[in-house]
Amino acid sequence: MEHSASAGGTGDERFRVLLVEDDEANAVLASVILSNIGCLVHRVATGEEALKAWRGGSFDLVFMDYNLPGMSGPEVTSCIRQSSAPSGDPDVAIVGWTAAEGEAQRDSGLKAGMDEVVTKPFRVPEMKEIISRYVVRRGH
Repeated sequence: MEHSASAGGTGDERFRVLLVEDDEANAVLASVILSNIGCLVHRVATGEEALKAWRGGSFDLVFMDYNLPGMSGPEVTSCIRQSSAPSGDPDVAIVGWTAAEGEAQRDSGLKAGMDEVVTKPFRVPEMKEIISRYVVRRGH
């Protein structure tokens, strides 16, 4: 499912986000927030769907839930980072998010290759800051 909004009024300026979240309420909330701050959002609910979308799309950022059905967020991240697939960017920015706090959770995500890890619930200012950081990194 895709939601879109333009950061500057034209379709050329949209920041493409792959949102990997299995909880419907969290996925809707995050999609609305990201769309409202100028992102084109492609939403999936499982690790397997995330890998398929990543291979078939071009994304500036991935928001990856930790606890997914099947493959976990860190497992998906590790697959992306180790991929030699002809499509999909293995260097795409990946931000893990989790409801659990603690260093062990954060460390497992970073070890798998996540660029950073944030704790739910979603906060608009924090999401704006993350998007801004990666918009600059990706040259938007």
